[in-house]
Amino acid sequence: RRAADEGLRVVILCFNRPMAHKLKTETQDDAPLLIGGGIHSCLANMLDIEIPENAGTEFWDFGFLDAAEERLLDEERTFECQFDVLVIDEVQDLLARPRLLDVVECLLRGGFHDGKWLLAGDFNYQIFANDELRALAVEKLDLLREIPRVQYYRLDENCRNYRMVGQPALNLAGMPSEDVYSDFMRGDGEHSFFNPKYYSKDNQQLDLLISEIKSYVNAGTALNDITVLSFRTADKSVAAELVESDIPTRRIGQDRNGVGYGSIYEFKGLESRVVILTDVKQPTSQLEKDLFYVGMTRALFSVSILVPQSDQSWFVSAVHGDNDE
Repeated sequence: RRAADEGLRVVILCFNRPMAHKLKTETQDDAPLLIGGGIHSCLANMLDIEIPENAGTEFWDFGFLDAAEERLLDEERTFECQFDVLVIDEVQDLLARPRLLDVVECLLRGGFHDGKWLLAGDFNYQIFANDELRALAVEKLDLLREIPRVQYYRLDENCRNYRMVGQPALNLAGMPSEDVYSDFMRGDGEHSFFNPKYYSKDNQQLDLLISEIKSYVNAGTALNDITVLSFRTADKSVAAELVESDIPTRRIGQDRNGVGYGSIYEFKGLESRVVILTDVKQPTSQLEKDLFYVGMTRALFSVSILVPQSDQSWFVSAVHGDNDE
């Protein structure tokens, strides 16, 4: 906004859809000098790319990029679409897609070498589909850092979470805390901010979730300040069954009153006063461990984790950082 106030044209982009919705909502009154939203939706609007119904991976990985590159061959169109400042949040998602990154660079007057830009991301502790994509993102980041005028800043102090939430998140993910955070800016917090809950049978998880939500509401937490995140996709999560309860719900990204719910993947880069993790199981890969870190660190205050009793022994050990399995 400071750059836009100076008369510069600014675009702020991200890859994650719910976060893109938030950016678009918060910048809609600032157009045309400041535009925010998702990378694909912004490109589609600026380049007049028609999105087919039920567009799949084939379209987004090839058809969309073919159309964007073809339109950007028109120098007049490219000039009209360019911005003075480019800001990208959660940029690790984009760096793992080099061809899409090249298209986005065309939006920046002067490109990465001569333009004004700010990229923010987490390259070590965010979730990637595989190690190859993580390596690809880090490789591209290193190339950008080689540009002579680029300044690189590492944020090593946790600014969002209390230690009572952040430390168990690191332990569950198997991350050595000394390598991740130098400190927690908000302090230790209260013991009540970390709430593991256990259930013995699968059909008890929904009742436990309802009880936990009502407990937060009765303590004064607004429904919109509670987000239920699942290790499964949203439609297969226990939170999807809340529609048959008396608790108003909304999918992540929807603008209506209710408890938000969705997958941990969907909520990357976002935050909520209260987070409840569901559909938990003992992880069998580093990717599954990373989901604990990403999900728990979305919480500004409290985290509740619903754990089957069959995994309780592992969970308790992992929370205390003495279980590498």
